Amino acid sequence: MTKSTSYNSPKRTFQDFEHSWKAVLSELKIAQQGEAIEEQSIQFRLKAHEFEEQATQFQDFFHKVSIVSAIKDWLRTKLADPNYEPRYCEHMYSLMQKKLIPIEDKHGKPLTLEYFIEHGHQAILESIRSVQGWTMLEKEEKVQCYMDFTRSLSRQTQNHVPYSTDPDRERVRHKAVSYETFMDFVPHLSERDALIAKLLYFGDVAMEDILSLQRTSLDKKSFLLHLDGTTKQLPRHLFLELLSYINAQPNSQKLAFTNVRGAHVDRTHLNQSFARACEKSVKKVKITPGTLLKLKFEQDK
Repeated sequence: MTKSTSYNSPKRTFQDFEHSWKAVLSELKIAQQGEAIEEQSIQFRLKAHEFEEQATQFQDFFHKVSIVSAIKDWLRTKLADPNYEPRYCEHMYSLMQKKLIPIEDKHGKPLTLEYFIEHGHQAILESIRSVQGWTMLEKEEKVQCYMDFTRSLSRQTQNHVPYSTDPDRERVRHKAVSYETFMDFVPHLSERDALIAKLLYFGDVAMEDILSLQRTSLDKKSFLLHLDGTTKQLPRHLFLELLSYINAQPNSQKLAFTNVRGAHVDRTHLNQSFARACEKSVKKVKITPGTLLKLKFEQDK
């Protein structure tokens, strides 16, 4: 027995749609505007198609725009802004001169915005924070400058070129100590104690693991810390800073962090060091090694 199959022709389907549409519209007060609705519906379709074609053409165009051209346009726009940050030009020039922003390939050919679409921005931000010779404040200012550029670029390209999010801020956004508070506090610590603070804050490494950290615990290929029974992934810039610090210490020193006598760092000293740094900071927020590990929901515990 053959099962019959019903088939609605496109014409029949459209007639059914028109009938149902008129029936629904007749129950509304705007039914008398039926002709205007029909006209606007047609215009909407035409304009949407026109916009789609223009968007495709624009997308094809900006994929070919060089990064350096986009930077020049951004700087020109900034100069015309009454709220212009004067140091932005200086920061952008520094990033370009140090080749932290990929301007050209190895053959000297200009790189286009396609590079950002394929690679994003995180590696660039990590490179900025890895520069030796810049203070934390200088690095932070240059990071903010670059992020402003990417936000502007994203708006101009209707989000086809992604804007950058700050990986350091994202990493600590649930921390009890805010990023701004930490950045106000940490410059007042010694190099060693600042590194310990960063490992607590950005790496979530327990204090006992930090104080017993061995020189051989660093995995240079994957930027991992091999701890007792576990591993910790560090931001690239923090790993490189830690590696540079350890390499500057005597080879005979097995521990990553020691006191002046080459022995374990005393926790009491760290608490005192943190307290002095808090007093020197602008915010004067009390910060201890323990609070750098805490999350917001643990704040009142």
